[in-house]
Amino acid sequence: PYAPFVASHVLPTFGTIRAADGTQLYYRMLSPPRVPGRRYPVFVNVYGGPGTGRQATRAWVNPLHEYLVQHGWIVFSLDNRGSPDRGTAFEAEIYHAMGTVEVQDQLAGVAWLRGEDYVDGGRIAVSGWSYGGYMTLRLLEAAPGTFRAGVAGAPVTRWELYDTHYTVRYLGNPSID
Repeated sequence: PYAPFVASHVLPTFGTIRAADGTQLYYRMLSPPRVPGRRYPVFVNVYGGPGTGRQATRAWVNPLHEYLVQHGWIVFSLDNRGSPDRGTAFEAEIYHAMGTVEVQDQLAGVAWLRGEDYVDGGRIAVSGWSYGGYMTLRLLEAAPGTFRAGVAGAPVTRWELYDTHYTVRYLGNPSID
């Protein structure tokens, strides 16, 4: 039953940008066929947390992202520091420091997008779920006015009330640290 929709799918493109300190970051972008001179709104899909959730992969795409592309949006995802599968040093950047360097990496991605002539810099939205929801809130807080809209699904809003197994693993044990 899904076969009729496959023809409208677009293939993602992949690339790299540099973080403020020069660290190479990978991204995945879905884009409608671009018309020269036209500027497109961007939907930034963020996760950014440790353990799972790498975004710049060759994998099935969220149907919402396909829908957005079919309606003229660019969908952009960036693997910031703290994301898995880039080595211990890359992932450990957010150990005991969640909400710091990964937020700055995502903002570097948005700055790069704004520099592209096909991006409407005034129409950039951000959304994420779980750690991505937390990141959405952190991004909206860190850079007021950067995003036209943000949707934070199931964000962590108080780490001391979140799953202790996860929290202690990445933030430490508050009774010891």
